[in-house]
Amino acid sequence: MSKILLALFSFLAIVGWLQYRRILHPDKDVVLHHYESCSRLNSTGSFIDFTYYEDSVIAAEDDLISIYTEGPKNAKSGRLLLIEKIASNNPTITELSIQNFPADVGFHPFALYLVKPNTLYVLNHAFHEGGTRVEIFNITETTANYYNFFNFYPDLQGIFGDFIIDTDNEAYFTQFTPIPMPSDGGPIPVTQKFLTLLSDILQLANTYIYYCKFSVNSTADCMPLNQTEAISITGITKNKFGDYYVAYSSIDYNWISEYTKSSNGNLNEKFKLGLRDRTEKILYDEYTQRVYGGAVPWQFQAFGDGSVVGGAIEVKDWEHKTGLVYRRLFTQEGIFKGASCAIRIGDYVLTGSYLDKGGLICPIVSPKN
Repeated sequence: MSKILLALFSFLAIVGWLQYRRILHPDKDVVLHHYESCSRLNSTGSFIDFTYYEDSVIAAEDDLISIYTEGPKNAKSGRLLLIEKIASNNPTITELSIQNFPADVGFHPFALYLVKPNTLYVLNHAFHEGGTRVEIFNITETTANYYNFFNFYPDLQGIFGDFIIDTDNEAYFTQFTPIPMPSDGGPIPVTQKFLTLLSDILQLANTYIYYCKFSVNSTADCMPLNQTEAISITGITKNKFGDYYVAYSSIDYNWISEYTKSSNGNLNEKFKLGLRDRTEKILYDEYTQRVYGGAVPWQFQAFGDGSVVGGAIEVKDWEHKTGLVYRRLFTQEGIFKGASCAIRIGDYVLTGSYLDKGGLICPIVSPKN
């Protein structure tokens, strides 16, 4: 047994060193830029996801720092926030009053999807107080009126990170982890953190996009799309022309794929765009017809207590030939820790991060500058 353990340790040490040299080499292409006019937007929790609501932004805020370190039993409930006046650089935050929500269900929002004009779907990891569910609200400028939900079978608890509602009874969910978050309300065990990291280091592809058919007040029928198998699938969004964009991530290679949908729900890849940064939640902006996301170049920084470089990216159709192209809008360190979601309003981009509280607002600088 000791020889087997020694061999395993030696193997992991070699793989870890190679990954460190290849991924975290100090010459990696990261330049801090266009951060000088950025400013923090203060709040009490982490901005986990954004969606558009008329000319404003709805943010999902949660206490993810406490969830991961102390467990959801010791974390504050999440909130839905209305953020206005970003485009005028005079932002305000209003907490939406959640009405008629079941008292025995926890509320920890992980992702948002708005069906216009005012139907908000919220991916809720309620852990020991209800499991993984999608809550459905009617939204006003001051309230979120709960009126229904659908949930998932036990094998799909605690693994989804983002989603879109595609039709009245179809949705796509991205699996960000192969190892479910614990459902007992306690902190995430060290063994689970280690296995998740190990899966990433060894480049084990065992997450998928799930195609789900659902009806309210029932359990969704979901199937993995085998052709999307990857190490971690972190974000999904859809444009107004019926194309789907999906963010894939690992410590080694990150990319965004563009898909079309077939009649049986499968997704057919059109283009694949390699990224220099990890991008999690992504969001399509109808006005610019572009996709925005947070960006973190050095993922291992998230495991430490120091600063984490973060920024935002913009993805668009390539003007000169078929395909996609992207640019970094800004990259900063020390102002805000990381970036896991982003949204554009006017000439500003707002990012949020599960590693920090509140958000960061930065002006968008023209590419020629």
